[in-house]
Amino acid sequence: MDEALQIEMSSGVPHDGPPIPIQPSHEYYGYVLLKLEENSQALSHFESCLLDIPGRVRSLIGKAQAQYNSGDVVGATKTYQTLMYQYYQADQDIPPYIEASEFLETQTTTTGETDGSDDSSSSSGPPLAGIVVISIVVAAVVVLFGVMAVYLVRRHKSKPKADKLMMDSDINYLYA
Repeated sequence: MDEALQIEMSSGVPHDGPPIPIQPSHEYYGYVLLKLEENSQALSHFESCLLDIPGRVRSLIGKAQAQYNSGDVVGATKTYQTLMYQYYQADQDIPPYIEASEFLETQTTTTGETDGSDDSSSSSGPPLAGIVVISIVVAAVVVLFGVMAVYLVRRHKSKPKADKLMMDSDINYLYA
């Protein structure tokens, strides 16, 4: 497996976008090591894969499983929370969502906390403060455009039309 990793890493193929192999070598090797209960080595391979392909779901799940099997419950909880954040608008019958939500539910019921800290504001959805700020900014922009529209309409109505002035001046010139 180490030789296969070296070949893939030396290929020079960029890892942006969808992975060219169906499953990256580091991720595959990580799952092999998980089966062999080599959790610390598996964790390092999942982290390597996540460096190349950030947010990859299967690597996040493998990382969380390796952390949990190593006894790092807080790390596993944070990794599953990252996964839940990625899936906050997803269908709830997707296997990664089910695994993450069941783990987090189990941790919440057994410990009373989700990540070992006193912060109880974490949730599986987007941060509420960010949504509030975005809503306020959008409302301010809408009000600003409304005020500008009223100003432009009033200004347009109060200005005399150039065509009418030209016609009046032409008429006055002709009769003078």
